[in-house]
Amino acid sequence: MCFRTVITYASSVYAHSAPTVLDSLQVIQNKFCRAATDAHRCVRNSILHRDLELPIISQYMKDASKRFFDIAGSHLNALLRAAVDYGPPPSTHYIRRQRKLQDPFTGEEIVKPKVNGELQLRGPGVFKGYFNNAKATNETFTDDGWFRTGDLFFRDEDLNFYFVERFKLLLKYRNHQPSSLFVNSQIAPLELENVIRSHPGVLDVAVAGVPDAECGDLPVACVVRRPGHRLTAQQVKDLVRENLADTKQLRGGVIFLDQLPFTASMKLNRKKINELILSSIRE
Repeated sequence: MCFRTVITYASSVYAHSAPTVLDSLQVIQNKFCRAATDAHRCVRNSILHRDLELPIISQYMKDASKRFFDIAGSHLNALLRAAVDYGPPPSTHYIRRQRKLQDPFTGEEIVKPKVNGELQLRGPGVFKGYFNNAKATNETFTDDGWFRTGDLFFRDEDLNFYFVERFKLLLKYRNHQPSSLFVNSQIAPLELENVIRSHPGVLDVAVAGVPDAECGDLPVACVVRRPGHRLTAQQVKDLVRENLADTKQLRGGVIFLDQLPFTASMKLNRKKINELILSSIRE
């Protein structure tokens, strides 16, 4: 019996599990299924019948994953009848590697929830370094073996980690206060992109910064209109103003493009985006 096939066949059940988890369960479960190979053919063909419990997978679905959803009803077999909504996914503390969040500016470990920091990893599952590139390896790893991912995360009280943005993509905006002081703010382009992308007239969007001598990076939105929509720059700005803080407004303007530039590997071409921002008319 193939666990992966069962999950695929049961179209009313959705499993959010890594392939390695499914593979591990398959190996264990096969030991239980072999006991039925000498049974009558009708039994083998009915291996999913409710009278033939498959304990490993059933227990996994109850206790380990808690990310299965049964939206069909009682007709599902014993393997799947425990697949109900158990709420949010469990904590990631079971991952077999050390991980922590570190302030990229002060180097101090972040121990409080809902505070952004660079995710750092250490353990047997982390790669050892770059081949024949000692400089890159030294820049990527700390002296005590922590791998700097370059990704900003925050965690909740249950030790679930949430991606924020690549650290190198953060925009640095210097906000002028009435006290004649400048307050440095970090702006995650992804946060602005998610807000702008929620507009029905937006097909795609990329946010980057235009340099400003006084204020640092001014956010600019490169927007691809959805066909048939007559989206204006002011509508995009109003959407951001309604949903985000004053420091995250589109002070650099809005640029409308026919399509966003991508690399050969289908990644957003940030270098080309920056060139377009400097050479295009911003509204």
